[in-house]
Amino acid sequence: MIEHLEAIPFRIPMVRGSHEGVLLVLYGDGVSGLGEAAALAARGEGLDRLLSELATRLPRSPAARAAWGMAELDLRARMASLPAAELLGGLQRREVRCNRLVLGADASAVAQEVDAGAAAGFRTFKLKAVDSGGPLDHSRLGAAREAGGSSARLRIDFNGHPAASALPSLQRFRLEFAEQPLPAAAPIADWLALGPRVAADESLRDPDRAAELAAAGVGLAIKLATAAALHAACAFPAEPLDCGLATRSLLAGDLASGLADGPCLRLPTGPGLGVELDRRALARYRLDR
Repeated sequence: MIEHLEAIPFRIPMVRGSHEGVLLVLYGDGVSGLGEAAALAARGEGLDRLLSELATRLPRSPAARAAWGMAELDLRARMASLPAAELLGGLQRREVRCNRLVLGADASAVAQEVDAGAAAGFRTFKLKAVDSGGPLDHSRLGAAREAGGSSARLRIDFNGHPAASALPSLQRFRLEFAEQPLPAAAPIADWLALGPRVAADESLRDPDRAAELAAAGVGLAIKLATAAALHAACAFPAEPLDCGLATRSLLAGDLASGLADGPCLRLPTGPGLGVELDRRALARYRLDR
């Protein structure tokens, strides 16, 4: 089915830092499928490793496997002239609500971002923890609650920094959930001791651990490239929580066209993932020329 492929390293400037990865394009039967592997050196998935695995058709790391599966899904769906969601169990909805990522490091900046997000139509706001649930995070969450009002849905992401002891003191902010307040290798018993308002992210790198967490009823913060994640969310039998897919405004550009940004993301109308490779943008951000 796959006649040939392209594996192209890229770097796109962001509001903070840059986004590096490998764009995978699989070709077959006159159509192509797109996948993306984000480079995260801290997780052992540096750019060179991802590029080698994808170019040699031997994806081993989680990011490379996700990119390959994504591109194969896009390719098969395009061959069948179907939306990718139809191959993920069937289309259940055509749009999903999204959360707003709040990056402000202090209470004032957080309040401004939440005000702007609410005005744009967002109802859910996710903060990145800055002191593991300590005084600064309390101040930031308080500002978010005040700016968003009682109906706002608040989340905080600890990215694997131990914060279990801080969670009881955060209950007054009425969090929807706390993301990865435990180290990635934390045992299932530690997760169950935290109660229901938690979700795993970094722990999902281990497929066996991810399956255990799912079976135990722990929330899963599944990460895929935006278009693929949108199709997955539109195929879930149950209505998903507001998704973390409204991130295009954080990037200086995009390698694909056909997907909007905002508090609601709607499936593109075309087959496959419904997005098209922007060759001009690729020429601007690729690293191999």
